Amino acid sequence: MREINFRAWNKTRLWMDNVWAIDWEHELLCFSKHNQDFMKHCILMQSTGLKDKNGVEIYEGDIVQFTDFDTSGGNREDREHIGIVKYQSGIYEIWKNNVSEYYGSDGAFILNLAWLQDDEFEVIGNLYEHPHLSEEPT
Repeated sequence: MREINFRAWNKTRLWMDNVWAIDWEHELLCFSKHNQDFMKHCILMQSTGLKDKNGVEIYEGDIVQFTDFDTSGGNREDREHIGIVKYQSGIYEIWKNNVSEYYGSDGAFILNLAWLQDDEFEVIGNLYEHPHLSEEPT
């Protein structure tokens, strides 16, 4: 049986912490470092169950760096990407930014497929503590 892990970003106090208990009745989250806070002050994120090349657990809201390798037999170049892990339509996807899933003419990447294809898949930050990592270059 796999563990189901959560973390949360506290929107009012601006910190991220692992959630070790959820009190649904009182709408509270209990944290490993910061005691507890109301759910309405936090953004709850679930672990995908996957880890990156450094053993870092991958969560919703993480910013990841990966390569989309040419699997068509040499018809295109391998492409480096940075994207945001989002849960959409029952699967974890990697979106280009927080509002658009599209990478050019392609849609979002399916997290599990990108993770399986690239052994250098890496978490480089998260949307809340490192929003600059997901911005388009100017």
